Amino acid sequence: MGRQVLLYLRQSKDEKSYEKEALRKIILDKLYELEAKKYGLFVSEQEVDNYLNNMLKLYSSMDDKDKEKAKFLEIIKQDGFNNVEEFINNQQVKNAYKKALLKVKLRNYIMSKAKYPSEADVDEFIAENNLQSLNVDRAKLKQQLYQKNKIDEWNNYSQQLLKSNNYEIFIPITIDK
Repeated sequence: MGRQVLLYLRQSKDEKSYEKEALRKIILDKLYELEAKKYGLFVSEQEVDNYLNNMLKLYSSMDDKDKEKAKFLEIIKQDGFNNVEEFINNQQVKNAYKKALLKVKLRNYIMSKAKYPSEADVDEFIAENNLQSLNVDRAKLKQQLYQKNKIDEWNNYSQQLLKSNNYEIFIPITIDK
């Protein structure tokens, strides 16, 4: 027991924060899946195929000298794929994209609940930030405030999920003698 504590204390602060963030992400990803089901959100196989086929079309249309295309091809080759077609037809890749697309749907659903700022909200922002003397584009500012509200809505939702304690963590441990 004491030895484990000493090993733990020797980890750099960065290592601990990486571990904490990784665990946070794993928990949130699972909670997002459960929440999406709760709201009746789902991603069909057709949606996944359409997304991946659009990706294939995009990369196929790019010049072979394009840096983004080369970077993507390098990444998928490091993962053991010979080409984009092989990548998009892999079931593990499809499953990963299905989860990612489901998270996007959930995020869009939650963000759609964000409050659209009123004229009073715009006035308050201008006053709080001493922007009265500037010629502020109120319509553009209202859109920016709305985007901020949407991001805040998602971040608050994610934090509430974590704080809800509606989950348990099971870590299988094998002890060898």
